[in-house]
Amino acid sequence: MLISVVVPTRERPQDLQKLLASLLQQTRLPDQLIVVDQSQGGESHALAKDSMGAQLWERCTYVHNSSIPGVSAARNVGIRAADAEVVIFLDDDVVLTPDCLEAMESAFVANPDYAGIGGVELQMEHSALSYILYYDIFFVGPFRDRKYRISRNWRRLQGIQPVTGLKTCLAGFRREFLAQHRFDERWRSALLEDIDLCWEVRGQQRFGIWPRASAWHNFSEARSAGGARYQAAAAAWIFFMRKHVLTHWSLLPAFVWLSVGLLVNAARRSMTSRSIAPIAGLIRGWRSLFDASLALPDIDMSADPVSSQAINPGLGEPGCAACLRAAAPRPAPRQL
Repeated sequence: MLISVVVPTRERPQDLQKLLASLLQQTRLPDQLIVVDQSQGGESHALAKDSMGAQLWERCTYVHNSSIPGVSAARNVGIRAADAEVVIFLDDDVVLTPDCLEAMESAFVANPDYAGIGGVELQMEHSALSYILYYDIFFVGPFRDRKYRISRNWRRLQGIQPVTGLKTCLAGFRREFLAQHRFDERWRSALLEDIDLCWEVRGQQRFGIWPRASAWHNFSEARSAGGARYQAAAAAWIFFMRKHVLTHWSLLPAFVWLSVGLLVNAARRSMTSRSIAPIAGLIRGWRSLFDASLALPDIDMSADPVSSQAINPGLGEPGCAACLRAAAPRPAPRQL
């Protein structure tokens, strides 16, 4: 089985460097690595090449173009460039355990009826029980999310663990699935775009988590915090509601209860931080139901779901020294 790994990144060179170092240490290297860099500067590109080593660099397609409009578009660029049977998506702020890709390959071989398989986030093993209970209490019915409990209890689990959606910080999909489905490019930031992809085929395709494939998700310091974070989360769920809940009214009660949970979370954070910013941000995000501009820059509801614009990997980013230098020869595409 051939495996392509796709890593979208933007202005997080230190995080990317740590991820690539962990990729280099894998017991099973990817057959193809595709880094889709949306940074305006050249720091990530330069560090990436230095971090990979010759063995990984010769398998790498490095797409550097700051005009790519967000993480979903970046993943779609990676899908178009991938030529393997399985495409594994990684966030740039994860660090893989040494046998992660080997375990993912074993999972896909052992479970041919699963369209997508993800791994566990090791930091969740040490999360407070209240964090898990929050999801158990407020995410009910079709919004029930087992991923967090699976990651917390992975040592006691055997075999594939069925879930309704995957988190693309560490998740792979079969090529035949991706040939029919793409990430909605209106999601500009990493929010619910991965859950949205899985919900598009809810009840039609199977997804699962393989407890033996794991990574540390470090949640980059470059991520937004405070009111902006809660505004983005609220706007994300509003957009999700527009796409899925309003076409299936039976989901509305569970969605309202989920929204109560978001409010409880924001109120708790406001009290502990002694700042109104989390609650104010949440309310601004909810207002995107009536004013789509309040979802920007995280979600562009006016954009096309999938762009028809082709990105030429060979063009590079203007002003990037690593792009201007002669790149290492790329391997010829594999014939599957």
